[in-house]
Amino acid sequence: AKLTALGDELRFVLLTSGATVADYNDAPADAQQSEVLKGLKVALSKAEGEKCPRCWHYTQDVGKVAEHAEICGRCVSNVAGDGEKRKFA
Repeated sequence: AKLTALGDELRFVLLTSGATVADYNDAPADAQQSEVLKGLKVALSKAEGEKCPRCWHYTQDVGKVAEHAEICGRCVSNVAGDGEKRKFA
């Protein structure tokens, strides 16, 4: 429940391109049981998309904004817009 509260910001806490929280019983077959935290399984997969040279996150929207063709949409918002609003991380 505590990880779920972080929502989309969990990826920033874990320093990764993406992260999702699911019910323990819904963990994929390749998920590994944590040796430290009972009731936690972790599954890893390679992020899809291209690596943004500014934030280093892999996303599907790198180059989608012509005025900033090298970076992702989140970085465009931070560089040329109002910036993202984070609550936790």
